[in-house]
Amino acid sequence: RISPILSHLNPPVNDDSFTSSFLSVSNASSSDGESSKVSIGGVSLDLKEPKKVELVPFDVIPSEFGFNQVDNHLPQELLHHLRWMMQKDKLGQDIFLIGPPGPLRRWLALLYCQLTKREVEYVSLSRDTTESDLKVRREIVKRSIVYVDQAPIRAAIEGRILVLEGIEKAERNVLPVLNNLLENREVSLEDGRFLMSHDRYDDLVKKKGYSRADLDNLKIVRVDPRFRVIALGTPVPKFNGNPLDPPLRSRFQARDVNSLNAETLYGVLQAQFGSALPHNLIRNTISLSESFKAMELEGNDLFPKLPHFPITAVFSILRLQAVFPDESLSKILSRIYPFHLVVGTEGPKTLESEKNSEEAAIRLVLQKQGFLSSSPQDSRFKLISNAKSKIISHSRRIQISFENAKNSSPLLLETNGGNSLGSSSKLIEMPYHTQLLGEMMQDHIIGSDFCVIGEKGSGKSVIVRRFAEILGYSDDVSPSLFEIIHLYKDMTVRDLFQRRGTHVNGDTFWENSALVRCALNGGIVVLDGINRLHSGAISAIQRIINDREMNLVDGSLILKEEKYQVLRRKMGKTEEEMRVLSIFPIHPSFRIICLATSSSTSNSTWLTSEVLSLFHWHEMKNMEEEWKKNLLRELFPKLNSQLLDRILLLQSNVNQSGRKEGEDSKESEIQLSLRQLIRICRRCSQFPNDLYSTVQRTLLFHFLPVALRDNLHKLLNASGIFEEKHSLVEPQLKVTTKEESGREVQSSVISVEDQDSHVEENLPSGTCQFIQVDDLSMPINRPQNPQLVPKILFYNVPQHVLLLKELMKDVSLGEHILLIGNQGVGKNKLVDKMLSLLQIEREYIQLHRDTTVQQLTVSPSVVNGVVTWSDSPLVKAVKYGRCLVVDEADKAPLEVVCILKGLAEDGQMIISDGRKIVSSDANDSNDREDSGIIRMHPDFKMIVLANRPGFPFLGNDFFSECGDCFSCHVIDNPDINSEMKLLRMYAPSVPESVIVQLTKLFGQLRKMVDEGLLGYPYSLRELVNIVKHLEHFGSDGLVDTLENVFSFDIYDSQLRHHLLKTFQEAGIPLGLGNYQPTISLSKESPLTPWILQEKWKLLDKNTLTGNFTHEQNKKENVVLQLSIKPENQGKNLRGRSMGRLSQFSEFCYSWSVETQGRTLGMTSTPDGSIHILTEDPFEIHSHPMDSRTGQISQSYDVIELAQLYPYYRADQGFSGFSFKDPKNPKIISLGLKSPTVALYLPFYEVVLITGMPNSGSSSTFTVPFDVSLGEEPSGMISPKGIFATTKSRASLHKSIMEDSMAHRNVLLFYSRKSTRMSLLKITEGVDRIPSVQISKIQLEGKGFPHRIVILSLEPLTLMVWMEEQEGKVIQMMGIMEQDSKLRLYRLESEGNKLPDFVFGSGEDRDRVFAMNRNGYFSSSGLLNSIENRISGFEVWGNNRDTKEEMDSFSSFWSRKLGLMLNVYSIQEEERKEGDSKRKERGPSVVIEAVDPLKNSIRKIFIPSERFRMKSEPAMVKQESYPRFRSSLLPIAITSCETEGSAAFLFTDGTIHIFELDPERIKSSLEGWKAVVGSKILEGQNEPKLSIEYDEGKKASGDIKEGKIDEEGGEHFGGNTWKGGSGGADTAGLGGAGGPYRNHDGKHPVHQISDEEKAKVSQEIKERAKAMAKEGLAKRLKEIDMGKGESDLYERLLLQVGREISSLRVILEGVEAKKKERTWLSNQTAGDLDDRKIVEGIVGEKNIYKKRGVQENLPGFQEKPKRLRFVMDISGSMFRFNSQDKRLERLLLCTLMIMESFRGFEHKYQVSIVGHSGDSQEIPLVDYGAIPSNRKERLKVLERMVAHSEYCSSGDTTIEATEEAIKSVIQQNDADDYFVFVVSDANLRRYGIKPERLSQVVTSDPRVNVYAIFIASLGEEAEVIRSGLPLGRGFATFDTSKLPSVFKQIFAESVLKERTSRL
Repeated sequence: RISPILSHLNPPVNDDSFTSSFLSVSNASSSDGESSKVSIGGVSLDLKEPKKVELVPFDVIPSEFGFNQVDNHLPQELLHHLRWMMQKDKLGQDIFLIGPPGPLRRWLALLYCQLTKREVEYVSLSRDTTESDLKVRREIVKRSIVYVDQAPIRAAIEGRILVLEGIEKAERNVLPVLNNLLENREVSLEDGRFLMSHDRYDDLVKKKGYSRADLDNLKIVRVDPRFRVIALGTPVPKFNGNPLDPPLRSRFQARDVNSLNAETLYGVLQAQFGSALPHNLIRNTISLSESFKAMELEGNDLFPKLPHFPITAVFSILRLQAVFPDESLSKILSRIYPFHLVVGTEGPKTLESEKNSEEAAIRLVLQKQGFLSSSPQDSRFKLISNAKSKIISHSRRIQISFENAKNSSPLLLETNGGNSLGSSSKLIEMPYHTQLLGEMMQDHIIGSDFCVIGEKGSGKSVIVRRFAEILGYSDDVSPSLFEIIHLYKDMTVRDLFQRRGTHVNGDTFWENSALVRCALNGGIVVLDGINRLHSGAISAIQRIINDREMNLVDGSLILKEEKYQVLRRKMGKTEEEMRVLSIFPIHPSFRIICLATSSSTSNSTWLTSEVLSLFHWHEMKNMEEEWKKNLLRELFPKLNSQLLDRILLLQSNVNQSGRKEGEDSKESEIQLSLRQLIRICRRCSQFPNDLYSTVQRTLLFHFLPVALRDNLHKLLNASGIFEEKHSLVEPQLKVTTKEESGREVQSSVISVEDQDSHVEENLPSGTCQFIQVDDLSMPINRPQNPQLVPKILFYNVPQHVLLLKELMKDVSLGEHILLIGNQGVGKNKLVDKMLSLLQIEREYIQLHRDTTVQQLTVSPSVVNGVVTWSDSPLVKAVKYGRCLVVDEADKAPLEVVCILKGLAEDGQMIISDGRKIVSSDANDSNDREDSGIIRMHPDFKMIVLANRPGFPFLGNDFFSECGDCFSCHVIDNPDINSEMKLLRMYAPSVPESVIVQLTKLFGQLRKMVDEGLLGYPYSLRELVNIVKHLEHFGSDGLVDTLENVFSFDIYDSQLRHHLLKTFQEAGIPLGLGNYQPTISLSKESPLTPWILQEKWKLLDKNTLTGNFTHEQNKKENVVLQLSIKPENQGKNLRGRSMGRLSQFSEFCYSWSVETQGRTLGMTSTPDGSIHILTEDPFEIHSHPMDSRTGQISQSYDVIELAQLYPYYRADQGFSGFSFKDPKNPKIISLGLKSPTVALYLPFYEVVLITGMPNSGSSSTFTVPFDVSLGEEPSGMISPKGIFATTKSRASLHKSIMEDSMAHRNVLLFYSRKSTRMSLLKITEGVDRIPSVQISKIQLEGKGFPHRIVILSLEPLTLMVWMEEQEGKVIQMMGIMEQDSKLRLYRLESEGNKLPDFVFGSGEDRDRVFAMNRNGYFSSSGLLNSIENRISGFEVWGNNRDTKEEMDSFSSFWSRKLGLMLNVYSIQEEERKEGDSKRKERGPSVVIEAVDPLKNSIRKIFIPSERFRMKSEPAMVKQESYPRFRSSLLPIAITSCETEGSAAFLFTDGTIHIFELDPERIKSSLEGWKAVVGSKILEGQNEPKLSIEYDEGKKASGDIKEGKIDEEGGEHFGGNTWKGGSGGADTAGLGGAGGPYRNHDGKHPVHQISDEEKAKVSQEIKERAKAMAKEGLAKRLKEIDMGKGESDLYERLLLQVGREISSLRVILEGVEAKKKERTWLSNQTAGDLDDRKIVEGIVGEKNIYKKRGVQENLPGFQEKPKRLRFVMDISGSMFRFNSQDKRLERLLLCTLMIMESFRGFEHKYQVSIVGHSGDSQEIPLVDYGAIPSNRKERLKVLERMVAHSEYCSSGDTTIEATEEAIKSVIQQNDADDYFVFVVSDANLRRYGIKPERLSQVVTSDPRVNVYAIFIASLGEEAEVIRSGLPLGRGFATFDTSKLPSVFKQIFAESVLKERTSRL
């Protein structure tokens, strides 16, 4: 591919080619000596003396290009073109010169006019060109409309040549107005004239008898026969632009005018540079040009991005080399032809690595010609920074000194300059700046304009200003010699040159722009933000750049100084006479400098070949670290050196992290510009403790993607920058009065009541007031206009006061401020409060999408026909030193608000009416309003408010474009404490429970927004409005009040589904339809009187039957540290079901434990946390208590015990679901200070003592003793569960752990068949390691094979051995702790009436409460607290109600509540649905809460229907009680001590919370009433309001689908058509009695009232329902989908419905942004365009603008994104699915992708393939062919399962990824490419290392490859993810987290796309 290029490296050159005379120009003179004929190669043309000499071109080609333009000395190539043009001229044909960008075509056209002495009318076309620019334009002269002919009309009438340049840039509807003029030489004008061709006109005069006067009266004008048109254009689509309209194209004769050939070019260059430059250099430069030309000829496939190499570049290279012979050629070429800006630098670093790449070919060409250095070199010429520039005489010539790196003597040159050398800039020069200034000065010396390109904030504006000051250009003089024009997207070509206005008398005039003024005065004009302009607008200035000539809109002609003087002498005019003729010279000192951001060059539409050829290019690169350090030290000498080192280290770390090998820096790099570094240092020099927060704010840390946010946090810590610790003391706002000496006179806290009266009107002399927050003190101003100081209601919550403090810090530093955040978070409140505190006057402006640049600065109006301009708030704030608040900055077009960047950074702005804002430190010589200069007041401040970038706001990314010019603050919703405090202040009478409920609800909604499930960010504003309503209308209830906010969302079914589920999880019954809230609390009943049952006698302690030994454990505890994995920390509790929705009862809420196996046990610790033991996986779920809500927190931690016992399964000893079964594992809570649980595993016979999660870790200790009480030793058990000795299963499970003493930290182990017991006393140890005291008991006898009952009497624990059958007491033993020791006591019983279930004692410590099926028991006795002698116990009892037949029974004693909880099931009779006679028995559950101290009982009944499984999802109809699905009895019960409730754990993994404390129930009831509304609750309904409805068509019962209207008309209120609304009997919407819903979506829905719907009979409803089922069956039959398949798909869809909604929200957000319309100008209808007020006055038509979709320029057509999902359907997915459900997650992921991307095929072309050991590419879904129905989508999933089940083992992840990368880019028809590899990370097994996958992921920079691991064996997924580039790997084992992964990826993609468009 490179061989055709290499052949051009040494082209043949004929040294004598320039003198050949194949063609020549000859002139024949008339008798008077003037030429009358010109001939070229035998083609001659008669000449005619021009009427206007100034319109005849001369010296067309600038002298610096070396062409000798005198007759025969023209190059032969040009003569051939001229000869052809003369032929066309003689034939009367119009000419089209087509060729690559550059001035050659224009020079050739003007050269022909010069040779033929033809007058020229020149028009530069652009997309802003309108019909009035081509025909006639209206002006007002002496209050009358005057029509002024434009260039085409003048040329036609006067017989001139019309040159139209830029044909391809004009809009296609504009040029057709010239079609008739070109074809027939006729056109009608708006002033009534008609231009007629000369032959028809002459025919009327000669043959028809018309005189010229007659034709003049008829307004018929003759077109001169010499009128010709020469059009100049570039070929489209090779270059950018609009293709030619076929009718227009057919009217031209075309000629290809390419660059000069090598022979011609060599002759020209040799003649100009032969004496100054080596012959070899000229040849090499020509060879370089020819090589690039050959590369262009290779076509777009080989070199699609290669820019055109213009002929002007050859001359520029040699001119620079001639003046600076020692300068590096590579440096010169990089400035003149910066191909890397377009091609990019992502190509190979060496030629050997990629021979066929585009950049490699370019580098090879450069290397062969000596234009590529082996190593990067600096410029060899540097500006001598200490040289004194001076003005030589009055010619404005400046002496510049250069330091030559090769020669010791400096180079002294003279150049054009300004006339004021006294100003100074902000630039602190470093060696890098000196070098760059030197390169810029080189271009200035040879007369070239240039563009400085660099990152935002890199100092472009400052260095350009310094460059101007060195040369004496200043903006402090009049006229200004230095002007900055801030460009914007909608700026027109006319705006660049002239602005239209009106005089006082109403006459119109044209005012020169800053560019024209600088051209006339010899100044420098800086076009800042040239990348924002359309490429066509940039091209409009090419003539002034190349030729230094301009034809202005008002007819003025501006010429180069030399040509102007020649023309003036030729015309014999004076300077004044030339001005009268509107002919002006361009000063030789005039220069154009452009500024652009380097980020805009990637995939840009503005950096075209044409634009690239206009300027020399200078890149501002990052400074070296040492230079940067010296710069910051000089700027901020007070900054701590250690802080400075940390800041610079951070930037270095940031840059290095973004440039890791193989990493895509576009996605991973975080930019810290020089401007941002300066702002950080400025802040830290005054507030050194703010470094961490300042960096976070500067980089908008809060809105970064998760991966970048985590990476930045690591980089901050690695740089020694850590988060500041904030004071726990709430900050206060104070107002203080101080004397001049600083002594404080008075101080007071600002409260809500006096917040507007903190300003003292009459202060004592010598004192002033200050606002003080902590250590920050700010003076209070004395405003001249107090009415402009905002006054608001503001509550001082901690977070907002801290934000005020941060804002005031910025004000003290003189910073402009940007507040960015969601809507309604208080941005305006904070700003207004700060301004109110400091008494600063405010000007406010709110932007919107229709805001224009003119509206931002001035407002035009017409008074008596005169346009007047009124100052906007911006101008007023600048003038008078007020604070300008710019609200909704993200809503306005980005190009509009970008002009604020210049105002903030440079202190300059040019206003639409021509005035100019200058900074306050500028020279005061022109400080007058009439001078057009507005001096910025030193107190001027600007505060910009904007919403966060991205979805759902979809505004402009203001921060990305202008954020580095402001001190940024992220304003978020307040933290929980601040938010609750704020709400209490707004609504002090609203119950606390409601406040808590609301904050919890909105916190969850905001979390859903962050996860992408919801689009609208619910903010503090809505929350405040809700509580304000409740404060004043509390009886309405929370439910009705919430509808004020959420009624917007009820029509979106998916959104409504998510919201209602969230409301109900928060306990708010919103969305349940018409419900009547009821109270259903159990009634308290008294117990029957107590009766003495028996007595227990305490025997002498010396009569013990066993031996008691005690020893302190001598072994050290085995400490095992269990770290909680990140994915297990703070997991979200899903599936919470609230009970108190429509009914208030004891039931509070429930949730399901997330486990694949069974739940084994539950306990609660004193802090209220609940801890649950699960089987598969073997782990503890720790649920903390939320102190705010009094409920279990929404997040929990998981402790993986499988790390210790990976092979634990319930079948190793788990024998049932009764928590009383001794064979089952047991988890109990200890009474230690820190939350601690003990876990006993009978199978392993090991005790684990586990501290609950603290800072992400949990310490677990094994108790080092053998708890086995069997006769055989149990063997040693390792922590991993490996047996040291083998024994049969029958010998296991001999030890039982008793937990009745656990609250005293004592564990008792015994066996029913053993006489041995062990007790463990656990105490607090050091470093949270407990100390264990072991006591052993050996009883007499051979064991007690009987039932054992444990009684805890506090402090005595009683063990009773009873006979298994008769219940006779065999032995009773008591255990008591005394003097920190355990003692044994023996008791005997006088009876056998011991209870079945015994739990513990009451708070009085002398009673034990128990029960059996026959009654309740209370044992009481007398305790001596000194000697602990127990005289005996009396056992009392009462008979319980035995009428209920109990099927099962379970009991629990709550020490905290003092309640005995009995749960049992009963059988009740109920009527079977649909059968009036048959009855059947069904189970119900009863919870008894017995209070023995009060002798009362409460029974909570759970009706039997609650246990039935129902088909509808729970979120559709929420029940008051849960459905118990597996067993009617719980396996564990525990008390939630901090909330007065009890938790019941059932075998299906559901936990149910019942509130049982009467006081808590009473408090909760009051809060519930506030939620549902007291009016509804008490039946106090308001008077009914009635509305009369047009009943329309009533339901007749004749149910049918209805007819289909083929024409799609609107139908409502009838019963004939299908798809209508508001009717009856047919399928539609909003009506009654129809079979099912149907609507065409085109017409509005007419809804009938609910009353009318209710009138439909039950019979009609049943018939409609049956017909709907038939319709569903019919639809399923159409897609061949059975009922079973439909149900299966529905179940799968239900599992990922939430995730699909989340992903579609993201995709729809992108789509909404794409569909957003922009302003289209030059319209004939719409809104009046402010820029065309004057045009409207004079009567032009194209003065309107309207919203519309901007057509893409050909060559930049928007294309869809191509995505390929590579799914792992290998055997391992099927194999391990039973273990972790990985295959099911893969299927759900695939379903989510198909459902989410369906409907976005025009935007995303999605393909899904699988891979396994059989194949690396298994087609599932082709590109853009997502299955259209459910059956086909289900088949895709079935194929995946089948393949995974039957495929061979193996892994082809690498091969599949490589194949996907190749496939996705096969068709070059997308704007971005993505490959997603979804895998189970099973790579190590097949020897695949993460490094290999990383290489594949980054193998092609065009493709964004991401690896998503949804399963893992051990830590393999995390190992692979960490080995991939940042942001390219994700490990998520939860399907619900996948949308957030895609959101992060697509958010970055959209951001890059938006940036590239800007």
